[in-house]
Amino acid sequence: MNRNNILNLLGVLFFSVLLASCNKDDLKALITESNATVIKLNTSDYVPYGVPIVLDNDDFIMFFGSDADYNKVIVYRFNKKGEIIWSTSLNEKSAYPIYHNGQLLFACANNLYAINAANGDLNWDFPLTSEGVDITKNTYKPCITSEGNIIVCRDAYLYNYMSTVPAKIFCISPTGNKVWENIYSTQDENTERYTKFSAPIATSQGLYSVLHTSNGLNYNAILIKFNSSNGDEMKSIEFSEYSGCRLHCSNTNGDIFISGNDYLNKETCFYSFSSSLQNNWSVSFGDNYVANRAVIDNNGNIYIGVIDGYLHKFSSSGTEIFSSNLERIFIGGEMLIANDGNIYKCLQNPEKINPLTGESTTIPLNSIAVSDISMLSDGTIICSGMDEMFLVPTSANGISSNAQWPSFGGNPGHTSYNN
Repeated sequence: MNRNNILNLLGVLFFSVLLASCNKDDLKALITESNATVIKLNTSDYVPYGVPIVLDNDDFIMFFGSDADYNKVIVYRFNKKGEIIWSTSLNEKSAYPIYHNGQLLFACANNLYAINAANGDLNWDFPLTSEGVDITKNTYKPCITSEGNIIVCRDAYLYNYMSTVPAKIFCISPTGNKVWENIYSTQDENTERYTKFSAPIATSQGLYSVLHTSNGLNYNAILIKFNSSNGDEMKSIEFSEYSGCRLHCSNTNGDIFISGNDYLNKETCFYSFSSSLQNNWSVSFGDNYVANRAVIDNNGNIYIGVIDGYLHKFSSSGTEIFSSNLERIFIGGEMLIANDGNIYKCLQNPEKINPLTGESTTIPLNSIAVSDISMLSDGTIICSGMDEMFLVPTSANGISSNAQWPSFGGNPGHTSYNN
């Protein structure tokens, strides 16, 4: 089993869930526990997946998978008191959704769904795949371009156990119409099935994604910059013997940040590239994976969490400022920068990390939180345990309004283009 599979297995073991559908009647009375409001659900063995999406009025969206493969997605909108506004469900596994201009966008195994955030109704759907083996279908968290269109990447998948459907990247309008699509094929049935993307990132300078190819023995990754208006490839860089590459974030200069696994040298590397794909700097973390998406403060310093439990801070020029042992194993989980300047993350309990020293302070709960976190405008942290949701008050005053990339996705709406 390769290192990617091991990490994915750890993530599944940590986040896999079984959620029965529930409604307002499932909610018990609110109780206070270690200064946190706790909402109990009359269900068992479930956790949410993904980062909760906070809306402008501090209502928030949480989403739950019905089994280990998330083959059914149940979506809730809560108000800031934790009361359910509406709920709905999708009968497909989904990548992490995003919110943009009143719509929740779920890239699922077969379709892109646009759900009206106001009432939970389906606005439209767009087909991403056709007939084929569902278990082999995989899509990624969408992003929003500077033109306001939706980008979704979809891996190659098996039509049957003899033939493969090539990988695609789609550009879709906010009303569900195709703007453009690119097909990526190896023209070889033996290698076609290994063609995979990364989740895309869009900035004002362009659109970026990583295409992975393999012949089953050798692995290669290609970082591609697209013209977001028409899908033309503007430039690309190839990484030989690389896999598991993912795009993290972008700064105000338009630089983009990517991590990947170098099989040849058996190490994980983190790169900074300019918007024209010139290599600014890079760093190796040895055989320790980058465990979550990096965040960038208002001075351009970048914070990177690694699977061995260390948090690294680098200057905008790539100089390491500190390496802090948080004494936790990073199994996924995303960070955010708040308006108080501190970094927040969930490591079984919410934790506040001093950006000057890397010192971590636990915000205790009487239960174990296992989800990613987000934050309301008053600093309330949202996270979840196995059968309960926590609203944890802090003085952080919300997600940072001046950090260059404060959270997974770039802003409180978790789109990839900060508009």
